[in-house]
Amino acid sequence: MEAKFNKSLAPIARRVLASDDAAAVSFFAYFNETILHEICHVLGLNYITLADGTKTTVNKALRDLQSCIEEAKADVVGVYNIPLLMEKGWIPADKAGEVYPTYLAGMFRAMRFGVTEAHGLGTLVQFNYLREKGGFVHEPASGTFRVDMGKIREAVRDLAARFLILEGDGDYDQAARFVKQYGRMDDLTRRTIETLKDIPVDIEPIFRLAY
Repeated sequence: MEAKFNKSLAPIARRVLASDDAAAVSFFAYFNETILHEICHVLGLNYITLADGTKTTVNKALRDLQSCIEEAKADVVGVYNIPLLMEKGWIPADKAGEVYPTYLAGMFRAMRFGVTEAHGLGTLVQFNYLREKGGFVHEPASGTFRVDMGKIREAVRDLAARFLILEGDGDYDQAARFVKQYGRMDDLTRRTIETLKDIPVDIEPIFRLAY
């Protein structure tokens, strides 16, 4: 994970984020966001009852959209939980300024895997929603993005609720409309991602065999 951070995420942050935000990106935040992503896969409903009374699972109800929505839910609910854990003293409160810039930089890393893949599409949906709500802001003069700290926490909370409700309702058409609305890559995002071509998309771990 540290290699992924050093070789991919940190260089991406320095290129696409405003300088103050790029300086705040940390391995500590990246590591904890990843751990909380995995933990938050189990938060929310699994077995649900549809509006017509049918009992089923979220996976069956959302069909081909389930993976995208579930990956995005785990991301945003994980980030939502970090300030709550800080309030409980389980994560140092002085790390608060690192959370959202690291989350934003990580979106550009994830979208490079391709938005037809569940993680990439789920990330694009998050990115567009949070931009619409003012949590992420593009600065034309510098061509970089920054976090609006006055808006991001509420926007993350609202997005977490949207994903949890989509899964809880199990309404495929409603989910499809949401993904269609926010799952489109605009020219600005595409051009920004194109500036990252020389940065590794990922790493390939090679382990020496011990004899």
